[in-house]
Amino acid sequence: MKFFATFAVFCYVAIYSVNSDTTSAVNPNYDPIINETFTIDDDFGTYRWGLRSPIDIDDQCFYVWFEVVSSNTVYIQFAATEEDGTDASYNIMIGNANNKYTCIQRGNGEWLLDINTPGIMTDEVQRFYIQLEHGVWTIGFHEGDVIGSVNDPNIQPIIYVGISSAAKSSWVFFWPGFGRRTIAQEVEEEQIGEYIWRYPNFLEDEIYVEFGVKAEQDARIVFSAENEYLDDIYEVMLGATYNILTCIRRKKGEEALVDLVTIDIVDPNEFRYFWVHYYINDDGQGIFSLGRYGEPEPYGVFKDDDPINVRYVGLTSFECVSSWLLWLPCARPSYVCETEIFDMRCDEGLIVIDSALYGRENLAYCPYEGPTAEATTCGDPAASLEAVKQQCRYQQACSIEATNEIFGEPCAGVPKYLQIEYRCCTCDD
Repeated sequence: MKFFATFAVFCYVAIYSVNSDTTSAVNPNYDPIINETFTIDDDFGTYRWGLRSPIDIDDQCFYVWFEVVSSNTVYIQFAATEEDGTDASYNIMIGNANNKYTCIQRGNGEWLLDINTPGIMTDEVQRFYIQLEHGVWTIGFHEGDVIGSVNDPNIQPIIYVGISSAAKSSWVFFWPGFGRRTIAQEVEEEQIGEYIWRYPNFLEDEIYVEFGVKAEQDARIVFSAENEYLDDIYEVMLGATYNILTCIRRKKGEEALVDLVTIDIVDPNEFRYFWVHYYINDDGQGIFSLGRYGEPEPYGVFKDDDPINVRYVGLTSFECVSSWLLWLPCARPSYVCETEIFDMRCDEGLIVIDSALYGRENLAYCPYEGPTAEATTCGDPAASLEAVKQQCRYQQACSIEATNEIFGEPCAGVPKYLQIEYRCCTCDD
């Protein structure tokens, strides 16, 4: 569902505001390191450590992309310690054996992947990505073809990233969102003021989101309990009132929780980078923090005694078009693409189905391109839930196929996915 609003872009200060500082709360000399270059011109084969750690390393799910120039093998190591060659490490080799192969090798010497890629490294800039998603390693060209992938059922913990090369090399890493897949979004002229909802839902109670935005003024990102704009919602306004203010409000009553003077916080010609951290503490308070990328301390914080159970994010801009880059947490493997099989298993207890959807709510799951790519909202959650319950509830193990034969056809011509949230119940309910 899209929401169109016509109210003014001014912020309103409420007496319940925790941070109502009306002076500029941001560093005027803010100059974050967005792209960082590393050069290796001697001591080849020795790893350089100190790169930024991937976000959400406990999920073992991340996406890293980089540019590199070298005439021979380049190495990227993911490890539990800043020590080369430990058993709990993975060594990615691009252009191995005199620029002939691309490989993945465990620190214990086990080869996971070995693909013939002659001449893959050149004296020109090459852009690669490395992805780990729930045990599946993938190497490919950034925004291009997959080079190879392999499943590792016994994934090792990863905290640090190191680089090396067999010859002189130059590297460029893009730091915002490091460790997460980028979701790009344009707010076009006809979408101004309409909140766009097409992103994976948050499955954890604690949320950390990095994002970049390019806008003339009044760029807005909202956090909701549902995949739509509700009457009760957290809303961040960057560059409100002609790019003078940053405001955070809870939509119910439109009270401003944070109201700060932040002149020119957004820019129409370059991305500005931010982060949001939200969690509910042991006292039941919601803690919402807004900061700028590269600055660990937030410049806007509030506590909410009646917190929202945030599960979705939406965005838009008012008065102007905008461009966004979102880096969201990697999703759990809680969905399968159309025609695939969703497997559920409980080692203890029985399967209880909490929610299900056969259809589509976002473009991040099972992505595709085509004339129907914008039709991202389809499906009947209630009917999907009932279909899954009929086959799988109160069993210890169950498999269900994501097909029209089982769920019906919710949106013809649109590739669909089946998303299920379930738990294992050992109680009496």
